[in-house]
Amino acid sequence: MKNSVRFVVAGLLLAGFATAQAQVKTPESGSSDLWVFVSNQAAHTSFAEDTGIALSSLMPSGQLAASGSTTVLSTAISANFTVGATQALTNYIAAANAAGQTLEWGVLGAQFPTSTATANIKAPGADLTVFDAAASAGANIGNNYGLSTIATIGSAFDNDVKYLAPTYTAGGSSYAFSAGNSQTNVWGAGGDTANGGSTNLYNQNPAQDNVGLDSSVSLYGLTGNGDKTSVQSYILGTNLTLSSAGVLSIGSSPVPLPAAVWLFGSGLLGLIGVGRRKVAA
Repeated sequence: MKNSVRFVVAGLLLAGFATAQAQVKTPESGSSDLWVFVSNQAAHTSFAEDTGIALSSLMPSGQLAASGSTTVLSTAISANFTVGATQALTNYIAAANAAGQTLEWGVLGAQFPTSTATANIKAPGADLTVFDAAASAGANIGNNYGLSTIATIGSAFDNDVKYLAPTYTAGGSSYAFSAGNSQTNVWGAGGDTANGGSTNLYNQNPAQDNVGLDSSVSLYGLTGNGDKTSVQSYILGTNLTLSSAGVLSIGSSPVPLPAAVWLFGSGLLGLIGVGRRKVAA
């Protein structure tokens, strides 16, 4: 009997270890997720978390403008999601707060199908880049971004994800600024000028740094439009926020509990009170 218990416990431990390891989808797979990064400039570390939100869900092909169309900062697609805080992120924020350090954050995602011919990946929905930036950067995003921007961000971020993947665990992991090299450094390592890190979208601008927790920014999406120079630009939302509690959200608000839940809770408290009175009697 004791051996059976040992086997069960060992199995549960192994299962827990397996679930802790996260399967990371690289941008070059053509199917990737949105990542959130939190940077501690004082401690020279960055926290990286795969949110699990597929880029194709943020920019569904069926809702993109047709090939050949040029959309500049279209608002035809709206993002709406809430990603709860993980224990790892909560701990990272708490440690910075205890040390009196200020945190910055940003989101970034990219994907491109390597199995598709170069001429075809310019079609809407094939190459996708999703990132945050200050609302004032909108005009620059709409007018000056081309396919070379998508290609540069996509390939550079692919290197980042490949670097993070081997040691990444579900819920997020912390990395030193010194990790990686000039092409595959962790978010925050290069600042705005050095190493081409993702804080400045790999020298594509606009910069994503200097955004504090609880600050709202806009979420943008870029994709090809079928020609060799232009892109389609989308504003997916203007209230993307990472709260000081570690909750990432856009276009949504906390869902109120149904009245039935409150009634159930009050009834449960009443039963607890009755039980205590009986015990006391």
